[in-house]
Amino acid sequence: MVDDRKPAATLGQLIGLLNVHEQEVRARALEALKALTPTAFERFAQRLLHAYGFEDVKVTRRSRDGGIDGHGHIRVGLTSVSVAFQCKRWLDKPVGRDRVDAFRGATSGLHEQGYIFTTSRFTPEAIDAQRRPGAVPIALFDGERIIEIMFDRQFGVGFRDLRVPELNIDVVLEEG
Repeated sequence: MVDDRKPAATLGQLIGLLNVHEQEVRARALEALKALTPTAFERFAQRLLHAYGFEDVKVTRRSRDGGIDGHGHIRVGLTSVSVAFQCKRWLDKPVGRDRVDAFRGATSGLHEQGYIFTTSRFTPEAIDAQRRPGAVPIALFDGERIIEIMFDRQFGVGFRDLRVPELNIDVVLEEG
């Protein structure tokens, strides 16, 4: 039998380094989003929604947006759901309930759902205000969630395939 304890320890170290690297890339991605201009962040959200399968995603003109930065549609079964979005490219200040309520008011009667994207985070009150009976639901996407979507959809994030050798000679010898 072959002693493979040392390579296993090395593999564990490699996996640990990959995890550290991924966290660094996530942090750098969030910093890159925070460095965008507000208009560029709106365009980023538009493209992110398109990458997620949304159709006809458009960014509204700044002077006439009425509190809505953009809108689009997503197919759900046999129907299409109209979604509006708002972007808050903020460094550290959390997005509060007042912004959620104002955005819901802007979307009511025009769209069936609303999405708020921020590079920051949301207050507990804003999170509690996402859903209200009889009102347009508002989904909240903070910086961490946006990065998760980027990784999930490989949007703005690339991956390299690494060839990691493993010793399987015992399996070969058992088959013989």
